Amino acid sequence: MLRNSEIGIPDLRVRTDNTEEAREYNKMREAIISLASRVEPAPKPAPAALVCGFRPVFYSANGALSDGIGLHPGKLRFLQTPIFYEAPTEDNRADEVWPELNNTAINSSPPPRDSLAEGDWEAWVIFKEIYNDPEARIKFTEMGTGPGTLDRDEKAIRLVSFEVKRKTDRPWGIKIYEQNVSCDLAIWTDNHQFRAYKTDDDKIKVEGGNMMFLQGQSNPLVAERTEVADSSIFTITESGSIWLDVTATISRHSTTLVELGLTAVPDIRLSMYRIYDLGTPEFIFRGSSVNAPNPPAHGTNSNDVWTSSLDLHYEICRVELSAGGEVFITDQIADGPIWVTDLVDGALTPETS
Repeated sequence: MLRNSEIGIPDLRVRTDNTEEAREYNKMREAIISLASRVEPAPKPAPAALVCGFRPVFYSANGALSDGIGLHPGKLRFLQTPIFYEAPTEDNRADEVWPELNNTAINSSPPPRDSLAEGDWEAWVIFKEIYNDPEARIKFTEMGTGPGTLDRDEKAIRLVSFEVKRKTDRPWGIKIYEQNVSCDLAIWTDNHQFRAYKTDDDKIKVEGGNMMFLQGQSNPLVAERTEVADSSIFTITESGSIWLDVTATISRHSTTLVELGLTAVPDIRLSMYRIYDLGTPEFIFRGSSVNAPNPPAHGTNSNDVWTSSLDLHYEICRVELSAGGEVFITDQIADGPIWVTDLVDGALTPETS
């Protein structure tokens, strides 16, 4: 034990007289020395702030780049929501994208930055769901003004709101008001049947799906599935629609003989026809000049009886080509299995022996 003089308290001598008072004194002496000689543990250092993606950061001048405000690198992860259960393919994984600031990915070296004036700002990420190749960019705007004008197929999410402070001969100061998105940002995208995607500024692709119809010539009728494969990539040169065309096979499902009982007039047979099968469906683009007309002209012959085949056309989506040559999907019309209407036609024919 340290001597009393070494721990900064007066020298407290031990009492040796055999009295109750001496014993209490010696206990008190030991307690005082114990408290004075106790070593307090050093305070734990405060944990360093975790720097996650999309947090504003000051970057000093670097070569041709002047100082400014950028964002700590963070990714967008486009996660498809599966509808079909199929063997794993590239469609089963997330597409990861580093957003760009001033046409430079934010994980670049040196990192991109903007020269922002003192005041309140917001950082937005603006993205497009391009098929297997999504795009994303960062935009700084004054607080409360929003992300600005977006293209028809763009979406925006606010990442962070903050204040920029700067005084002469002092470094930039950043005060975070609200960190809306930390680290990475997950974007959930639908993957429903017949979904139309952009694969480039002027290109469209349509996912496959199913066509359903009731098959049978007598009771019971059973739902039959015809699988539709993915479309090829359409290069769009004008506004129009993407259609799904298929030829249905017609078959007689019932017949009835009407006996007139007349010698000079033959009996009459009533035959009823309905869809029996579907051919191979095919996607096709129609516009004002490409595969015109759009929509296809429907039949008008009221005397025509469906006895062998029938051409069916289903509109899947509508697209619009801008003046700048970029295509936009304006209407997603089909987003699930297509149920073919149970079409029925009939014909009366004279019965011959």
